[in-house]
Amino acid sequence: MNTDSVCADCAEQLAHCHETLVIHTDGDAECFDGTCTESWEEHAIVATCTDLNWICACQKTGDSLPHAA
Repeated sequence: MNTDSVCADCAEQLAHCHETLVIHTDGDAECFDGTCTESWEEHAIVATCTDLNWICACQKTGDSLPHAA
C-alpha cells in the first residue's frame, strides 16, 4: 500500500502555494514562504494577522484589518 500523498494541485501541475498568505492592515500581503511569487488566489490559506493571533507591526497602528477572502 502506498502511503505517499500528493497534493491535487501538485499532481495537476497547477500554480499554487502550500503556505499561508498573511494580509496586513495596509493591504500588503506576505507569504510564509519568503520565495513565493504566487497570487492571492493561488494560496489555499489566506488570513489576517488577527486571524492568526499574530502580533505584528501593522496591528500597532490602530488600523482595522481587512477580512481575508
